[in-house]
Amino acid sequence: MKPSEQPIHTPKMTDAAGRQAIPSGLLAWFACNPVAANLLMLLILIGGMAGYRVMDKEVFPRFNLQQVEVNVHYPGAGPLEIEESVCVHIEAEINDVSGIKMCQVSNGSTLKLNKAKAL
Repeated sequence: MKPSEQPIHTPKMTDAAGRQAIPSGLLAWFACNPVAANLLMLLILIGGMAGYRVMDKEVFPRFNLQQVEVNVHYPGAGPLEIEESVCVHIEAEINDVSGIKMCQVSNGSTLKLNKAKAL
């Protein structure tokens, strides 16, 4: 017999008593039916590709912010120093933005901006 014609020997599974164990369960079924396992894999891949094609993909997604909160952390500084060195500069830049209804600074470390609704 040629080496390529030799039958493939699969090890037999036995339990503790020496009896032949018959594998059961989903994985055992797929191990005994490799064509079904490959078809399932192919079905999952095709479903994933089809789902990817209909998925909403955007680099810059559309959203409408009603309120923006900016938290400024300046370790070792008091509220007055944070307000003078950071918040005043942020407020000055934000005043030029159109559509801002209210700009509120609280505790010298948090700046809240309420955007006016665009009509």
